Amino acid sequence: MVVGGGSRLYSLDGATGKKDWHYDSKTQIVSSPAIGDVDGDATPDIVFGEGQDVVCLNAYTGKLKWKYGTGANVYSSPALGSRSKNEPFRRDWPMYRHDPARTGFYGFASGPLGIYVGSDDGYLHLVDGRNGERIDRYAIKFPDLIIVQRNYGALRFLSSPSLADLDGNGTLECVFSLVDRVWAIEDIASTIPLKADQKPVTAKLETKKKNTASPRNAFALAQVIHPGGWNPGVPAPEKLLEELTKRAKLDVMPEMTPLSLRDDDVTRFPFLYMTGHDEAKLTDEEIRTLKGHLERGGFLFAEACCNSPGFEKSVRAIAAKIFGDGKLARVPISHAIFSKVYPIKTVVCKGAAVEPEFDGVEINGRLVFVFTKQDYGCSWGNSCCTSGCAGVAQEDSYKVVTNIVVYALTE
Repeated sequence: MVVGGGSRLYSLDGATGKKDWHYDSKTQIVSSPAIGDVDGDATPDIVFGEGQDVVCLNAYTGKLKWKYGTGANVYSSPALGSRSKNEPFRRDWPMYRHDPARTGFYGFASGPLGIYVGSDDGYLHLVDGRNGERIDRYAIKFPDLIIVQRNYGALRFLSSPSLADLDGNGTLECVFSLVDRVWAIEDIASTIPLKADQKPVTAKLETKKKNTASPRNAFALAQVIHPGGWNPGVPAPEKLLEELTKRAKLDVMPEMTPLSLRDDDVTRFPFLYMTGHDEAKLTDEEIRTLKGHLERGGFLFAEACCNSPGFEKSVRAIAAKIFGDGKLARVPISHAIFSKVYPIKTVVCKGAAVEPEFDGVEINGRLVFVFTKQDYGCSWGNSCCTSGCAGVAQEDSYKVVTNIVVYALTE
């Protein structure tokens, strides 16, 4: 086990309590040590804050591996996590854990790891565990508070971050508290698999929830958040929004807006988009919110990413809870939704021309809930999906979705 005392860090034998080694610092060590195989050499390392530096030691010998300077005091205890999407365990905890006997810890066999740590310079830092180089940093600012020294320099970053995929979208969020609020910062690039000899991708850290309302008369693509992989990495909504600007002659916001049916004002967004790789399980409260929105003129377009049968099953269950059993029925090809901008009779799917398959529910003669399992999103921004699904061809996808959006906004 590893403990700190004053300006010294000790490694003690867990069975006897005898000292294995110690590390002397020139300053008091406030940060608690985190343990993990941060450089991927199959041996544990120790990472902690020392003065203005983040320090990495060999856990067996106590020898220094590297230091990373932040420019301000580091009281925060680091959090370690695998940023590679293909790792079985993607998060780690600061101390030895895993089971009641504390015999191991997440991440040891799956290094290298990213190191997330706060500093009194007002930044959350993300450091490459292999060499101590900065991957990215995120400035923590409080525009609504009056704080001396550049609006953040006087803040003491004492919180120790935690890592988890909070919203189930496949990326890691780093969570900590500072002053009077809790922050959740998303590591967007943690969806990208990392090879052992590959330089890590710039993190692109950003606040998880933007809650941005659309400007007056502008169209915003609001994507429903749910625990079934709500934001898969293959579809590129931004590319769809570019196409909608040209094809539907709309003033379109350039970014997709994440929407929580629990926290956000859903009435700001007349058009909702929903996709996923797994079951989209909504709470009763979320079901009631969605039902009320659709009854008041809102519209939901749902499509199964990569033809996911789990997502299809859950969407049908959601429709049954809102409208009743048997209300979700096939939309005929003669419906206006297939001719609003482009006359559509067939789409290319699995390399063949087939009739578009959409199920929907009407309220007072107007479609308000539309679902397809044919997978339209995987062709947005890509010639085809590389994950093996049988999605609809890109041009046909853009045409059909343009029809759907225009119908939803004009009918």
